[in-house]
Amino acid sequence: MLVGHSYGGAVISVATADTSRVKAVVYIAAFVPAIGESALELTDTYPGSTLAQATCTQYYPLPGGGQGWKKLPSWCLVATEDRNIPPAALQWMAERARAHTVRVRAPHAVAVSDPGPVTELILRAARSTR
Repeated sequence: MLVGHSYGGAVISVATADTSRVKAVVYIAAFVPAIGESALELTDTYPGSTLAQATCTQYYPLPGGGQGWKKLPSWCLVATEDRNIPPAALQWMAERARAHTVRVRAPHAVAVSDPGPVTELILRAARSTR
């Protein structure tokens, strides 16, 4: 099982090019990109991100090879107070991935502010893929 937070969602998506050793993917307030999509493109899809104010705009689309969320059981945690990845974008990506989704009233750093729901989601995913 692979778990990613924020841009780590793009990393685990690429890492699932070979799904033979991966049973599930879990996205924690994370990008769930399709091939060719960049993180900035996904944050710009919906209003509410502060990333553009804090970063230099560069588009780095996901390279070919990985979209494990299309083939593997997927889980997503939507942080409803996220100011980096708009909650509407997180929800849209979760729905597109047909992920088991939980919504938590928490900021982007949900694993720090609310570790309980994060842990429970990861454990739920692990239990269901044994």
